[in-house]
Amino acid sequence: MKNRFDLAYWIALSRIKGIGPKAFQQLSKHFSDFKVLWKIKFKDLISTGLEPRKAKLIINNREKLEPEEELRLLKQHQVQAVTIKDKSYPELLLEIPDPPPVLYYKGSLPGNNHIALAAIGSRKSTEYGHKCAESIVKKLANYEIEIISGLALGLDTICHQVCITNGRNTYAVLPCALSQVYPLSNLKLAQKIIQNGGLISEYPIGSDCSVLNFHARNRIISGLSKGVLVFEAGIKSGTLITVNHALEQGREVFAVPGNIFSSQSQGVNSLIQKGAKLTQDEKDILDELNIKTVSKKIKKNHLKLFPNDPIKQEIVKSLAHYNNFEKLIKKMKINGSTLNANLTELELSGLIKKQDQGNYILVE
Repeated sequence: MKNRFDLAYWIALSRIKGIGPKAFQQLSKHFSDFKVLWKIKFKDLISTGLEPRKAKLIINNREKLEPEEELRLLKQHQVQAVTIKDKSYPELLLEIPDPPPVLYYKGSLPGNNHIALAAIGSRKSTEYGHKCAESIVKKLANYEIEIISGLALGLDTICHQVCITNGRNTYAVLPCALSQVYPLSNLKLAQKIIQNGGLISEYPIGSDCSVLNFHARNRIISGLSKGVLVFEAGIKSGTLITVNHALEQGREVFAVPGNIFSSQSQGVNSLIQKGAKLTQDEKDILDELNIKTVSKKIKKNHLKLFPNDPIKQEIVKSLAHYNNFEKLIKKMKINGSTLNANLTELELSGLIKKQDQGNYILVE
């Protein structure tokens, strides 16, 4: 978008019930600035190809909205927003049929140069499900893969926690505006995720949270990801809604086989019968997606170039678990200028590579 004021009109327009992703895509083809929609006539609106019913919704509701107030609300709740026209909007999400016109976030968004995988499972998870999630997600943490989930109780929570513990970014897509957290019992985890990835939503500040939101947010979880990894799911689990979205979006589906005597395994075992990739460890995922990525395990060659420089040695060791600039500062307890100078030298030497959003990776 050209400016923040224009963003205000995108947000205000999104508050009109009935004006969804398809209408936004149609309007954005004809107008570079949505401010004009607050003055345009009905006949000019439908000349864009917009349905007359939706054109009437805009005409009848626009005077009730206060676009300028939207920016104040974002600032008040420390929320950032991007539209489908912004370069920082996740590229994978643009591939789905109905990408959110406006995406709200706290923390950061998944980087377009990073590989993201959705990891989901039952709220009523078993000890077996916990062990599977902890094992596989921990192993994935050794690679350039970020985990997307929904902050729900059960296995979503486990996946987020394992990522944070092992120094990887994780992102939670919420079914509500970011002026609140759902479920509230995961408030502390949500705060940690903001520091180690981000919270994401398609709902404007203060908007109501309805049952339909859960279904809609699942398409974002799969849309942000290269594939969906399912740990446990009953035969009627809401987890399977995300799987259906993934299939519609052309994403890969990975399923960890479950105990045949457990009701929490019936859904996931059924997925395998229908063709989901039977997944026993992280290699099954990497092979299926043909991911050629750099392991975060430290190689001896990384430590040979600066044998007498303890700071650089510590940076290389820390990058096995912490790839973000701010995380490295906290981990190493050094000032930003010193860290930046050493990172620059390591980058020039070819040992590390800088990515977007202040992230660094070891180069093989």
